[in-house]
Amino acid sequence: MRRHSALFAILLLALAGCAQYSLVKSEPQDIGDAYSVDPQMTWNKWATGNGQTWIPDTAVAWTADGPDLESVIFYASLEKDARLFKAPGKQDFPSFDPGMRASDVAEFVAASFAARGNANVETEGLRPAAFGALDGFRFEFSMATEHGLEVDGMALGALEDGKLHLILYNGARLHYFPEYKDEVERIFGSVDQQT
Repeated sequence: MRRHSALFAILLLALAGCAQYSLVKSEPQDIGDAYSVDPQMTWNKWATGNGQTWIPDTAVAWTADGPDLESVIFYASLEKDARLFKAPGKQDFPSFDPGMRASDVAEFVAASFAARGNANVETEGLRPAAFGALDGFRFEFSMATEHGLEVDGMALGALEDGKLHLILYNGARLHYFPEYKDEVERIFGSVDQQT
């Protein structure tokens, strides 16, 4: 485990009353009933239920140093009207439509981050990519948080039978995004569909 991750794990235990975290072992992890991934290292999974975060209960979210610094978010089999993010009392987040194409999904991701209060959200480099055994797509994105932190990200997704599988990785441009980029690239390459 990296030194930063070990220190952060200790900090997480101290802050257990604020949010619920658990360690993700370095072994294949199921993402819903749709696919599994190999974490490549020890991550911290944060609770998404009971109004804990802005991530829907159906998503899986990991971080190494804290969700404000970097995160990997996994979505499996999103159906019509599903949203990538949530906020109490806020209903104007974009929603998934089964008729979307890869380019529409890139716009959906950008619009979702913008609805969370991020500025200058841009996507680039949309191209075909394998999502396990599926013909998928990937792209990069960038933005600035409401506090002015510059963030880079990358996405891997696939459309299957009108449903969306999606993995989003984003982190602070300085240090955190590049720190875990290679591990996340290997996570992208480890996607394996459930049978």
